[in-house]
Amino acid sequence: MRRILLNTVAVLSLAVCVAVCVLWVHSEYRMLSVVRRVLPPGGLHRTWGAESAHGTLALTFSTRGPRRSDLADVFRWIRRAGDVAAEWSWRSDPLQEPAGYAPPTTTPGRGAVRWQRTTGRQYWRDYDQRRLWIRYWMLAVLAGAWPTTALLVRHVHSRRARAGLCPACGYDLRATPDRCPECGTNANVKSRTAG
Repeated sequence: MRRILLNTVAVLSLAVCVAVCVLWVHSEYRMLSVVRRVLPPGGLHRTWGAESAHGTLALTFSTRGPRRSDLADVFRWIRRAGDVAAEWSWRSDPLQEPAGYAPPTTTPGRGAVRWQRTTGRQYWRDYDQRRLWIRYWMLAVLAGAWPTTALLVRHVHSRRARAGLCPACGYDLRATPDRCPECGTNANVKSRTAG
């Protein structure tokens, strides 16, 4: 059961790694953004978003308070607490910049990961924006680590079994074919006789 679970996790991780690599190549030619906005009338506006461009994934969460002219709407919104507008938007545009150029809003600078928090007041509104930039190569390395490790472990175990070595510690089992004298592991008779 444990082996099935580990193999399933390795296959899912490999699928995520392939999807990250496809998005990485896509982000070099097109900008893709997905945004969810929750806009209660007169209330706190919340926005969640993901933007992919120039080999970088940017995850954004921002809140914006109501304008002072919207304060009259707050009382109307309190009476109608169920009226909250939520919308999804999706956009894919070709990148117009020359190769190698990345605007500052989508670039994490040097390094694989960057975090930024911006707060302030703009047009009589308080805002709070949090943004996390992650390079796609970092996501590909993280997603590909598990399947690579699983394949290497499987390869090492199969080589040991074919050579007549203990699958756990690699001790030579030619003198004691039933049990490893080094670690005490039962030898796999099927793999020893197949090689």
